[in-house]
Amino acid sequence: MIINLVSMGDCREILQGLMLFYSRQMKEGVLPENLKEFVINIYNEPGEYNEFSVLSDQKRLREYILAHGRNIEDVGEMAVILGSKIRCFYRNPQEPQYQYAHLTFYEMEAANTDGDNRMDSISTGVALGGLTSGTPSVLNGNWYKTGFGTKYAPDNRLLRMARNYNALFRVAFSGSSYEPDSAIFTSIAHDEKGQLGKIYSSSNWVVFVDPKVDLSFFQGKEQDLMIIHYSDQYTSTSGYDDITVTQKSQQYEEIIHAHLNSKGISATKEDVHNIISLFNAINGDWMLRLIPAKKLAGAVDSNFSREKMSILSAIKLCMAYYSHEDIVWIPISLEEMLRVSRGAGYSQADGLLSAKNLGFEKGATSDDVLMIGIEGPVSDIKVYLHPVEVKIGQNTTAVLAKAQEQVLNTYAGLWNALWPNENRDSLECKLSRNFLMQMAIVSCEKMCLYNVYPDIPWQKVLKDFREALLNEQYTFSKQMDSFLGKGTIVSFKTDVLNKSGKMQDDICLLEFPEKMGSEYMIKSAAEIEKELDNCTQEFPDRIKYLHRSSPLPSNAVLTDAITEAKEVRPETTERQQIITDPPLTPVDEGQAENSSTSESDPHEEASASKGTAEEAKNTPTVSRRKCMEIIFGKDISTGAPLIWKPNDTNQVFHTNMGIIGTMGTGKTQFTKSLIAQLHRDQAHNFDGSPLGILIFDYKGDYNESKEDFIDATKAKVFKPYHLPFNPLAITASKVFKPLLPIHTANAFKDTLAKVYNLGAKQQNSLFSCITRAYSATGVKPNDPSTWKNTPPTFDMVYSIYMDDEDIKKTDSLAAAMDKLYQFQVFESDSSKTQSLFDLLNGVVVIDLSGYDPDIQSLIVAITLDLFYVQMQAAGSSKMDQQYRQLTKFILVDEADNFMSQGFPSLKKILKEGREFGVGTVLSTQFLKHFGTTDDDYAKYILTWVVHNVADLKPSDVEFVFNTEAKAPEAQRLFSDIKALQKHYSIVKIGTSKPIYIQDRAFWELYNDWHLI
Repeated sequence: MIINLVSMGDCREILQGLMLFYSRQMKEGVLPENLKEFVINIYNEPGEYNEFSVLSDQKRLREYILAHGRNIEDVGEMAVILGSKIRCFYRNPQEPQYQYAHLTFYEMEAANTDGDNRMDSISTGVALGGLTSGTPSVLNGNWYKTGFGTKYAPDNRLLRMARNYNALFRVAFSGSSYEPDSAIFTSIAHDEKGQLGKIYSSSNWVVFVDPKVDLSFFQGKEQDLMIIHYSDQYTSTSGYDDITVTQKSQQYEEIIHAHLNSKGISATKEDVHNIISLFNAINGDWMLRLIPAKKLAGAVDSNFSREKMSILSAIKLCMAYYSHEDIVWIPISLEEMLRVSRGAGYSQADGLLSAKNLGFEKGATSDDVLMIGIEGPVSDIKVYLHPVEVKIGQNTTAVLAKAQEQVLNTYAGLWNALWPNENRDSLECKLSRNFLMQMAIVSCEKMCLYNVYPDIPWQKVLKDFREALLNEQYTFSKQMDSFLGKGTIVSFKTDVLNKSGKMQDDICLLEFPEKMGSEYMIKSAAEIEKELDNCTQEFPDRIKYLHRSSPLPSNAVLTDAITEAKEVRPETTERQQIITDPPLTPVDEGQAENSSTSESDPHEEASASKGTAEEAKNTPTVSRRKCMEIIFGKDISTGAPLIWKPNDTNQVFHTNMGIIGTMGTGKTQFTKSLIAQLHRDQAHNFDGSPLGILIFDYKGDYNESKEDFIDATKAKVFKPYHLPFNPLAITASKVFKPLLPIHTANAFKDTLAKVYNLGAKQQNSLFSCITRAYSATGVKPNDPSTWKNTPPTFDMVYSIYMDDEDIKKTDSLAAAMDKLYQFQVFESDSSKTQSLFDLLNGVVVIDLSGYDPDIQSLIVAITLDLFYVQMQAAGSSKMDQQYRQLTKFILVDEADNFMSQGFPSLKKILKEGREFGVGTVLSTQFLKHFGTTDDDYAKYILTWVVHNVADLKPSDVEFVFNTEAKAPEAQRLFSDIKALQKHYSIVKIGTSKPIYIQDRAFWELYNDWHLI
């Protein structure tokens, strides 16, 4: 990828961004040789310092990475990657033509000139009577002026002092005569072209960093120039962190065209440009993400584009439905509001209108749209808050129930943060309200700029109400709640043919055909309003008729929308819906990734479920299917089954799984269902190979007392007494390893030493006893022909230890040896032992419940040591195209204690098991258990099943679901995890997006299998 940096100063942000990019790529498993290469062309004046110069000196580069690299594990590796993957060229900015680049970053600061201007002609950056301020950058005549302005500013002593100070400053630093209303301003010519023509023609995308202009600077400057995205600072002066433009806008136009065409909607080029303008006016980030979303989904109608485009249609619908001559309704993207909270100088987590401060972390909330209504006159301004949640697709009762919960929680959170019953005049509340008003004003300016809804009097807000809104001269009102409810759900539903609306439980539900979710994108709000006027009987009476005295249209029937509306409250929320017949129809790989947007026929589901119950009575037989299919549960958005295909490397590269959930959340029921299905469906393993499953049961959830599980899996249960395998058995692999008995003895010694914290002398004593035991049975380390002799048992090692009078018998080694011997953990008769891999035929449970933690850890560690050796000896599993044979599964239940001790065998099995067809399932109560001091087990897990977790941190969510730090998606997942009900979970398979499901609990599965 080629990047041009023009007038970007020392370019530190770019270098550090590339460092962060490479770090994330490596954490996602991208091999160093597959990392993207970059060519950087730097256009700076000769002699200017540039941080890319560190690339030429490995020592300086390492120091730089240590100073600026966040969470980079291997500094040396990162230094090699940066030095080899980035090629840097320093070029003269006066060149007549720039090098071609995919992306150009340009900072306009170098083009600035200083001058003066009247302060009262520039919109103010001051708010709350001077308590907060920003630096305006506005068009004045043919120049963009940046400086202190007093237009729309209140008149008070503080502002008068600031005005006088700026006037004096101008005299002191410009030598001009004193003028009380003039100040110094930085100016950029509106018609300035300079090197912009060179940049546009040589670049695919151009990012203007910290531009001292507004969006109008780019309107009409080039015929084909299109603003794709901008990041708002959301000061009261409408500043921007960056603005991205392109002359290569065809790809965005094609995505929108293709989406509309797929819905049978014909759109002109002007229609598409209007849609792009609306995207930018509401949330420019959505536009930027359209292309990656399409590539990720591999289809024209990706879930992302479908969802976001339906939000645009819903905004137009709401603007029409709420239309009132005295109220200006301003749409705000809630997702954008949470994202840009940091733009006021706060972190995204702790920003004024962050999810945390709004209370959104405590339950399901909306991230779609907030409609802000502003009603005059200036002397008595009222502000209305009305959240809108948009749903498109099948929209079941459960989906709408969740939407209702989201709207009500959002409404409560906004009112609590902005207009609480107590401490309403606190500084935090004032700043929060002011921040929202700034967003409303900026949104109005965008609507004017892009000519969105030209019939709406945006200037009433921008001119008449501006000073009052920025200085707390208004009240928040709930007056509209009696007409519109506390919020609106817009449902573009698949099986709906007619438009309708109703009030239910303080929520206005507008239900429209799904096609309208796309069709309204090319219609104006005025056209939609006319449609609504012609079908008033299907809707509650709108505020245009209720809120003022006005003649009604001839076909309108006036009813009391509040008291006479039929009360229909969904009995369950999305997470609480009971699904008794999960369908068993397989879902292909693409559907697994997009199941939240897929649709299913409930009649077909019932049929599939019934058929499966009949099939379950019979013993499974081998079919042509090369892949086991494990039903995790039902996607609560669509009712479709979520199917995990452990053999299919296209769905998941390896089968390591993390199952997390606080006690009582359904974690064990899910895990039992998983094991039972793996056992029952093993006939569909690649090549019909049998599957061995080893369970370490810490709590007794899988032992003989659980008759249903034993019946379903025919599990063999072993107690830690005379376990029928020998930890000192010698297993030769296909690749010869010299001195194999020494390696086996050393592994046993290391495990005991780790559990009981043995010192060096104690370890030497133990190692000596083991090697002497081998010698006693005729096993010689340097003679492979003797390795097939019967190996010694632990009892023999213990006897040698006790007979050796030179070994001290009062230390921790003695305690460990005595405990193992007294508990008789391992079989003492070699003739009664067998290979662990041979023992793992079907489901094998080692019941550790009731034993001391050190015995539990020792047994698991020794068994995994032996498992790893025998796994290596068994050799690689078979492959056929994308299907891999599975040989063994390991389940460590309540694995937190074991993982925290960092036994190497577990990590090695997780890391290397894929090659041998071995999968590992780690079940624990907390996500934090997957990261210990020395080991990060999470990086070896690709499938996550997360139930309700009490002790949860945002960073836990970020590493499991691979979300951006503090992004709205991460905050939403954090809140949703803590709100999950029993037997509900959020699943992430490989690189797919998180899917919310109702688990297929074991009790449900068991009952289905025993239907007669």
